Amino acid sequence: LFCQLNCEETLSIVYTEPINYFLQDMYHHLQFAYYQENNLEKSAEATACFLVLNSSHEIMKENKDLLKIKLQYTDDDFVAEKEVMEYAVNRKEMYDLMDFINKNYRWPNEYSMADEDTNEVSESTSQSTEEIEDWMTRYEKLGIHIIAKSVDLYREDRFVADGMLKEEQCEELLTMIKGLEVEKIGSQKFDLKAGQQRLQESPDEEYEAFLRLFIRATDGVRQYTQRYLDRDTQLHLKEAFIVCWSQTYDPETVHGCYPQEDGTCVRFNDMCDELSSQEYTTVTYLNTASGDSQFLNENEQIDSSFGVKCGRTVGFSTGDRHVAITPRTIGERRCAMMIRFTTDEKDAGNDYRDTIALLHRVDELRHAKASKSGIDIMKKFEDEGVKIVKNGSELMGKERFVADGLSSEEQCITLKNMVKELGTAGDGYSGKKSPHTINEIFAGLPLDQ
Repeated sequence: LFCQLNCEETLSIVYTEPINYFLQDMYHHLQFAYYQENNLEKSAEATACFLVLNSSHEIMKENKDLLKIKLQYTDDDFVAEKEVMEYAVNRKEMYDLMDFINKNYRWPNEYSMADEDTNEVSESTSQSTEEIEDWMTRYEKLGIHIIAKSVDLYREDRFVADGMLKEEQCEELLTMIKGLEVEKIGSQKFDLKAGQQRLQESPDEEYEAFLRLFIRATDGVRQYTQRYLDRDTQLHLKEAFIVCWSQTYDPETVHGCYPQEDGTCVRFNDMCDELSSQEYTTVTYLNTASGDSQFLNENEQIDSSFGVKCGRTVGFSTGDRHVAITPRTIGERRCAMMIRFTTDEKDAGNDYRDTIALLHRVDELRHAKASKSGIDIMKKFEDEGVKIVKNGSELMGKERFVADGLSSEEQCITLKNMVKELGTAGDGYSGKKSPHTINEIFAGLPLDQ
């Protein structure tokens, strides 16, 4: 019964957050849309559906009164859809029954303390599993899907998910790597320190937007990884960068070593023998490329491999052996956003915090500049004879004001004459009568006309 009563709230979850009054608002939108299309009968039906769900809504009752006049309806003519009536009746019955249960039933203590403790642990584990599945379901609605788990990839804590980024986001993040030096081994690397330096040296709104996207993307991956791993300890960002690999013009520089997702190239014997218990790594690819990504086992054999494409994210414990296969074609790149997380807050990277602080300072400077610019503009208006006769504090709202002198008498007469000669009839409702009053008709002159 409790599950059924919460059904509407569950269905209303959009982008991980529930929308209040989800069902009744659907009929609110329908009522307005039908009215705009002059389908007054369907508008009346939507109004009836809404009022069945919320009979005390004042605005909708006013809409009903308006439709009564236009359609010459009585109250009996406002008939809601059969399904809505059944829904409302069933919901009332369920609420009444739940109320009866809560008032009249008591649950006897049938278990010993030991049984209760065992039961609590069992329930806690069950709830934890259900919560993870619930979050994964929400992410799937956003287009993020797990395509391989640790059991498929032959090691604990490995996973592969698709859909972490959209195509346009990948393209925007790739612009961060432009103009950066390509190492002899064929890797090209952007990090937050480089981003801060560029923004400070030459402020650019477009670059600033890309840097903000990078910050949002890293935090989005962190939240997803935290939910998927379901660890008790919080993940903190240690370092984040974008790395692109391409064929080097001097193959000797990478002979005998394995390209890594972090832009280095290491020999197998130099790879870490132990997985870190405190650090975790994710790699989110930013383009579709011919170079695969591979996990290796202790015998230098391939555990598993998969292709790379925009939005695909791979997660593994830091220290896990892997290879970033470089595309064979000269000039082709495979690019990814790599993030290292740590469970030790003291070990979290300063670059991430410094970048956020820098972006906050940029916001403050922009706000201060806009405020100063606003003061200068108001001074210019005052010099031209414009006066604020009432401000927000007098009009009970900070956005409200009354000003005199914005137009001269001659300008007002000219504008009125233009509308009289060239204006077209309408009222802001696509030329139809206003729903507020049948007498509210205007003549208007669009700027393009």
